[in-house]
Parts: sequence; structure tokens; C-alpha cells
Amino acid sequence: MKLLASFQLRALYNQVAVFDPSLEYPYNDWLPQHAAQGFTWRPGSVSFGTLTQSTESRLRCG
Repeated sequence: MKLLASFQLRALYNQVAVFDPSLEYPYNDWLPQHAAQGFTWRPGSVSFGTLTQSTESRLRCG
């Protein structure tokens, strides 16, 4: 598999968020059902729950 991109990520408040930078409010609200499924999303924004509050990881996309 060809590596398309590699990113250094930092999890803050037990989440990693990916969003359109033009959003006025980019972060999503977490309701109990979102916590149970491990993520929350809406058009232009998605957040994934993490196991730790603050950690650095590398994301590789291929």
C-alpha cells in the first residue's frame, strides 16, 4: 500500500478531532450514545474517543 499522508496527532480531553477549519464551532457535543459508540460526527466534523487524556500518535493514511 502506498503511503498517502502521515500526521502527528495529539489527543486532548480523550478525543481526536478532525474538522473543516471554516466551521465556527468545530468541536462536537458528546452525548451518552456517542460515548458508547466511540465517536461523534456531523457534516464537516468528526471526533474519535481515545483511551488516554493526552498522548501523541502518528496517523498514516494509505
